[in-house]
Amino acid sequence: MVIGNSIARAFSLVGALSIIRFRTPLKDTRDTAFVLLSLGIGFATGTRAYVIATIGAILVGIFALTLHLTNVGNSIKGDFLLRFRMINPPDDGCVYSDIFDKHLKKNTLVNMATTQQGNCLELAFNVIFKDSKQQQKFIKELSEIPELEQVMLVAVDKVEEY
Repeated sequence: MVIGNSIARAFSLVGALSIIRFRTPLKDTRDTAFVLLSLGIGFATGTRAYVIATIGAILVGIFALTLHLTNVGNSIKGDFLLRFRMINPPDDGCVYSDIFDKHLKKNTLVNMATTQQGNCLELAFNVIFKDSKQQQKFIKELSEIPELEQVMLVAVDKVEEY
């Protein structure tokens, strides 16, 4: 409706969308949707289609409020990325399994790599906590294990390292 029969508007919209899509690092699909919707509202305002812009802004606001209240489409579902380095890994088992069983509802090994000619093992796990208030205690207990170093818990843009 905003573009109408104007080829210039169509190409400018495609150009603006490609600049935003490929030049802006958006980590969440909801962020991308809101950027594109705000671009559409801006185009409607720029072409003096004020009724379309107003209705679009109201609908996007209601949509955003609904998503916020229901938490639908949220990329954060209580899971974190846990990374640490194990020095001289034992052959018979893992030294962290008791702590994992105590604090985690679920853990999935995401990445494993050896460093220092096999003397070090770098591990990355996707973890979900039983109780979200026990994260610092979990990290502290893992950090107290002598074989583990550089214990890091990562969630979205937030990093906690001990």
